[in-house]
Amino acid sequence: MAAYRAVNVEGTLTLARQAAIAGVKRFVLMSSMKVNGEVTNHGQPFTDAHIPEPEDAYGVSKYESEIELRQISADSGMEVVIIRAPLVYGPEVKSNFLTIMRAVQSGWPLPLGAVHIQRSFAAVENLVDLIVICVSHSRAANQTF
Repeated sequence: MAAYRAVNVEGTLTLARQAAIAGVKRFVLMSSMKVNGEVTNHGQPFTDAHIPEPEDAYGVSKYESEIELRQISADSGMEVVIIRAPLVYGPEVKSNFLTIMRAVQSGWPLPLGAVHIQRSFAAVENLVDLIVICVSHSRAANQTF
């Protein structure tokens, strides 16, 4: 937990405070869907109205950074946009998504009928488009996506 807090909370807040002092108008934080928790009611996606329920150290640290960042925003007037990104895929993807891709490419039948958990994915190009919009769109100010 200490390592996650050092990077995700203290690192983020140090940068945000310096940005506010420098007169940055808007700070965009790449957070994580892990802030929301691990599961929803069957068939229901996470939404912007979902009450955060992080379950692991990573998710907790990302949520703590969001809370503190909102306070910096309130104190300084710097706008904040929070993006809770899902699993991102694209060229040179690694980790869990790479494992899934390799399993599919192997040609072996996968027991997907036994899987009842739905996950959201985002193409890296789509995530970049969202970030670009969040940097400048007036209605993105102080929103969580």
